[in-house]
Amino acid sequence: MIKGSLKDVSLPGLLQFLGNEGNKSFRLKVERGSAYGDLILLDGYLIAANYGLLSGEDAVCEFMTWDDGIFYVERLSPRFQSTIEKNMNLKLSQVSFFSDHASFLVENNIGLNTMIRPSRLFGTPEWQESSKLQPLQREDFLILGWLSGGRTMRQSMREFAFDLVQCTGILYRLILTRSVEVVRASGSQEIPGAAGDSYREESTRARISQEILLAEPPISPVVPPPPSVETSLVDTLPVAVSALAQPVTQSSAAVGQAESVSPTQRTTVLPIISIDVERLMKATFSITEFGFLALKNPALDEQIRQLLLKVEAGQCIEAVVEESTRSPSALLSTYRYCLDRGYIINPDPVLQMTADLLLGRVELDQYLLQRRRVTGEELRDLSEAARSEGVKLNQMLVLKGFLSKEDLDNVTREQLRFAMR
Repeated sequence: MIKGSLKDVSLPGLLQFLGNEGNKSFRLKVERGSAYGDLILLDGYLIAANYGLLSGEDAVCEFMTWDDGIFYVERLSPRFQSTIEKNMNLKLSQVSFFSDHASFLVENNIGLNTMIRPSRLFGTPEWQESSKLQPLQREDFLILGWLSGGRTMRQSMREFAFDLVQCTGILYRLILTRSVEVVRASGSQEIPGAAGDSYREESTRARISQEILLAEPPISPVVPPPPSVETSLVDTLPVAVSALAQPVTQSSAAVGQAESVSPTQRTTVLPIISIDVERLMKATFSITEFGFLALKNPALDEQIRQLLLKVEAGQCIEAVVEESTRSPSALLSTYRYCLDRGYIINPDPVLQMTADLLLGRVELDQYLLQRRRVTGEELRDLSEAARSEGVKLNQMLVLKGFLSKEDLDNVTREQLRFAMR
């Protein structure tokens, strides 16, 4: 067992080191406050990552932004390998620059979920000087044209089948050369300098077209986007190039269309937490074989026994709460205990986290992160904005459109209802 701090060793650096340990398997556990997750490495490949409700690349994209926390590394026995549920397949062996690129991005508070868009500096003398020190590759120009009004590298992983290492390198080069600018969730924008009078629509369009055509060395053909994507790369690129030449404006697209929406202007969000709470209250559970064995144990706590009997009768949580003389918090805590012990089961993974939210075991911002309503990078931006403006983070989430006021009020009422007394 190896234990250390992510302040001393970055997670990408640790992954790169473990990935180069050939013919060995590791479980890497990471913790930061109440947040925790794990990653599995097998023979130089990262094959699984889990962080609450997030899994695979979604989990790794969040872990990579952690600059503090604790890690544990344990060697896995070959007999456990068949029990691992794979959700990704990322080759880490013989990767030489992944750690350096990722560390640079973390130092600049930029991640694969950070919204970026083409910079107006593209093609200017200042940009040309930067590109001499760090030449862009062909896929960098493809991404630069595809970014249009604002997208994330995580989205490019889905559309172009890039892996995490490739996307990290592309983002590193685009940021280092000031080819893109960062759009922050708090409403501020990181724009690397002023564009100057040399910015011209026609010349910019010509520069990008020329760079895309002449960029060397050639790379392997880009995997076409999945069938769900309505437009192909050939159709998208001219539109993206044209859009890049226009003055940058904020989008009014729907929140669900992450490719075009700006985080500084969001439409009304659905009351997802209120919906989750309703799902929890209406949920029924099944007793497991272990739960039936527990019922036969005369030493079983009477309150747990009564709850298991109500579960066996098919009662939902709301019905149990209404007819019981025990406090709602005590009942919900008993449900959570039975779930943790394996006495009862429900296939919906959101239910446990919703129960933890009502019991005060999970913070609201972490809940929104797990439900994919906000990313880790956006949370950091919003936290900084909340501190600078002297408001609470929950208020900033409402102000910036990540959470509705009605949803926040409803959750606050439910948390008071289930508060421990």
